[in-house]
Amino acid sequence: MNNSFFNQNDPSNHLKARINIEKCKRCYKCVSRCPHNAIIMGEKGYPKVDPLKCTGCQLCKKNCIDFYYENKITSAQRLNDEINIEKKIENFLKKHNLLQEKTSLIVGFSGGFDSCALLYSLNKLREKYKFNLCAAHLNHGWRDAESDKEETKCKEFCEKYNISFYTEKLDESVDKTETAAREARYEFFERASSYFNTSNILTAHNKNDIVETLIYRICKGTGIKGLCGIDEKRKHKDLIIFRPLLDVERIDIEAYCNANNLEPNNDSSNFNTKYKRNYIRHEILPMLEKINLNVQNSINSLCENAKENEQIINEYLELIKKEIFDESKIKTNKFTALSTPLKHRIIYDLITPKNLDYDRKKILEIIDFIEKSANLKTGKTLSLTNNLWLFCSKKELYLINTLGKKSNKTIKINDFSKSYFIDN
Repeated sequence: MNNSFFNQNDPSNHLKARINIEKCKRCYKCVSRCPHNAIIMGEKGYPKVDPLKCTGCQLCKKNCIDFYYENKITSAQRLNDEINIEKKIENFLKKHNLLQEKTSLIVGFSGGFDSCALLYSLNKLREKYKFNLCAAHLNHGWRDAESDKEETKCKEFCEKYNISFYTEKLDESVDKTETAAREARYEFFERASSYFNTSNILTAHNKNDIVETLIYRICKGTGIKGLCGIDEKRKHKDLIIFRPLLDVERIDIEAYCNANNLEPNNDSSNFNTKYKRNYIRHEILPMLEKINLNVQNSINSLCENAKENEQIINEYLELIKKEIFDESKIKTNKFTALSTPLKHRIIYDLITPKNLDYDRKKILEIIDFIEKSANLKTGKTLSLTNNLWLFCSKKELYLINTLGKKSNKTIKINDFSKSYFIDN
């Protein structure tokens, strides 16, 4: 901001502090010096000043702190942006018909900035629309006392606002990996859904999460569908997952929490770059911003373009699927007659609803298995996970959750990333 436009003696202007990232050594002394709790943890592990709380007292004054003047008009606009978050959530709920009286909504509530903002905003809307609001918190227990403290804060938040609260502690046998944790969360949501007797689950994924997801998928290998980012609504078994904050940036969510004096949990593991998403957030994105400061907007634009192309592809695919599908089973001879790109897409669409994280190599392995099994009358079975198989015979191919009694062979599966073949 160019301070030359501001008169320091003009009472309509406010003195504000901000962190000079180039000079900051992340000593966090400024945090303890601020008596107004205006300095918080920001992106990449650097402290950040909340301009809504900053009074310009200059008690945090240090070599890495700059001061500037913000006009009241700018402050008012910032407040409008926060109110806009609530409006976006309200419009989202209207779009998906979730504002009916006595409708029950479960929020996946970690207690962090995103879910705090979502739950707080929904609580305000509840007064107007009279829907039932519930919160579900899964204590991973990976950070011992810190995890338990976060659970307690979540419970106290819900008690304060009279929000129904459900919590569990993750079983110690679950692997401490992002994939295992994601699967465990969905299972937890299923139990919370049964407890509250509703299939509506709301998660607090935001606009920044779309960017991080796309970068991760590009690194792993993805197609146009993968470039579409995160769906605002999708089914998972009997659950319906809604994501009302996908059009809101993380920085606006943090400002909303600060403006409403919320005190979200600050998960220390969010700065641990051994986790892929954290590495993308704290290491990869800053490097990409050196090429293009607006890289996050550019990636979101890529996502929107991919969605438009995906819609065109789906319209064509529906015609193809009518020819090759017989209810949930695929006619093998029809499938093998398709072009290679169509085979890829049909298999991709077949397995992704099962929440499998499959790349191009794995899909090629599946197609190779089908082509080798296409002339067998009795057929073969390919293991995809420890509880999902693909059966293929000369007549048909389809997914099965349990193996039939035809197979009398036992195969010990030690590595579920590999394929195992079973003759029927």
